[in-house]
Amino acid sequence: MIENNKIYNAHSVDQFIKSRVKRSGSSFFWAMRLMSPQKRNAIYSVYAFCREVDDIADGNAKEFQKRNKLSNWRIEIESIYQAKPNTLLGQSLMPAVNSYKLVKQDFMDLLDGMEMDIGNSLHIPDLPELWIYCDRVACSVGRLSNSIFELDRETGNKLAKSLGTALQLTNILRDVHEDYTKGHIYLPNSLLIEHGINPNKINIDIDKLKDGQILTFNRDRFDKIQNILKEIHIEYGQKLNLSDIISTHDILSFVDVDIEDDEILQKAVDAAINQLNKMRSNEGKQIHKDLMDRIRAIKKDLQSIIRSSKKFPQKKSKELNDKITSIIDQDKIDQNRLMQEIAYLIERSDITEEIVRTNIHLDNFIEYLKYDEPVGKRLNFLIQEINREVNTIGSKSPIHDVTSKIVEIKNEIEKIREQVQNIL
Repeated sequence: MIENNKIYNAHSVDQFIKSRVKRSGSSFFWAMRLMSPQKRNAIYSVYAFCREVDDIADGNAKEFQKRNKLSNWRIEIESIYQAKPNTLLGQSLMPAVNSYKLVKQDFMDLLDGMEMDIGNSLHIPDLPELWIYCDRVACSVGRLSNSIFELDRETGNKLAKSLGTALQLTNILRDVHEDYTKGHIYLPNSLLIEHGINPNKINIDIDKLKDGQILTFNRDRFDKIQNILKEIHIEYGQKLNLSDIISTHDILSFVDVDIEDDEILQKAVDAAINQLNKMRSNEGKQIHKDLMDRIRAIKKDLQSIIRSSKKFPQKKSKELNDKITSIIDQDKIDQNRLMQEIAYLIERSDITEEIVRTNIHLDNFIEYLKYDEPVGKRLNFLIQEINREVNTIGSKSPIHDVTSKIVEIKNEIEKIREQVQNIL
């Protein structure tokens, strides 16, 4: 996300977006050339935004860095809808937002989808969750595009849902192997279980190994290939995946080893496993305590937010009353009209629903910690939902104390997220 401190002219913005889309190497650039200049620039801007956040999710940065970048884009989207963009890309989106009435929530949905893709592991628990994922990463883009194509909202949304879901499912089925190597399984756990596959168990096939052989990883060759791919991307603007040019056999090889005493080896393995289980048990207790402490801290901050929010109507009423009185220089104002305006402001900043949903997610989080089965992936999903609700609270509430508490809560969420990665 490149920030700027000035307003660029329209030509500079158009050139930036055009080069950004062309650099992606997608045939999309030439297909959209057939549209009128206004629509073409609008769809280019939306595409550039999608490319930007998708590159963040697929990039090599650390997880917390990716989440910070996506969080910055949430702030930028809010700024765009307040006509105060802070980036060149944000400035390019403003004409599209204003001319075609693009819905802010569609941008936010896409960012939610990108957040689901971040991390070393992703398992979709069931079909409803898969439909949510497809809606966020694919259908949201369709809704934005259809607005630019000037389809009526009802027709456009139906088309975006059916076509977006179909395309995303095609991508999922096409990339099953590649996604699995990244720890991402988009086929729902419920569907896998239905077909006799345990989603929580990783099977390693060693039948092909001959006696006295081990499998080794050629790290040097892997690093060199990765560097070549980066050079291709920089030099030619073409982004290739590792699986496009090599297979696992290119970086894995069999090496002969001699094991003379199987009994000694077995004892050593058993002792190592016992030590590992003991360490995991102790570590689990510490993680459980840390998670509970942080959940309690979040709940305490939420209570503080509720108290601050309850004081807002009376405080805002007095502020408006004093300000209006000073402006019109008279003692009496229309109290009914004043109360209507206050009610409108309060409704816009009401965070009751978000607070309730956040507490529900926190309670579910605590319940999952009591399960005697793997729950890491479910906890990871809940953290995403909690983070989304907290972001909404922060963007809706105008109260300074609430903003301060939101910062503290997001810090706790990030710490919880890091701990949950240890149990995935």
